[in-house]
Amino acid sequence: GIDERVHIQPQVSLSKSESESESESKWDTSTISYRPPVGDDVRFILRKIKDSGIKSIAVALLHSYLYPAHEESILHIIEEDEFKTSFDYISLSSHVMPMVKLVPRGCTTIVDAYLTPIIKDYLHGFVNKFDSQQGVTSPFG
Repeated sequence: GIDERVHIQPQVSLSKSESESESESKWDTSTISYRPPVGDDVRFILRKIKDSGIKSIAVALLHSYLYPAHEESILHIIEEDEFKTSFDYISLSSHVMPMVKLVPRGCTTIVDAYLTPIIKDYLHGFVNKFDSQQGVTSPFG
């Protein structure tokens, strides 16, 4: 795995409610990135993935719903010359499903990384069948 850390710092402000005499707490959060993913570690893992023949990547980091910069830094590494042509599809959980819970976000990102290239290939072949047959017009344009 990739060792990255994001510290979520809650900030509490108390304000009097107009309709009630009790005070209610309002929570705001700010993030502090204090351990971004290390490029060499990411490259090492990407080399292993590339060597195994995997063509689609799903990236899901714990707090990326709130702080997507770490996932985006991994995307920038994937887009470098060494890996540029190695992977057909990259899916970031912060782009696919920016929600708090990691498991559903991660599962959705994995499904996106797995199925999107298959669906694109299927639709491309489907449209090409129409184009290759004489006298048949594609319903897609």
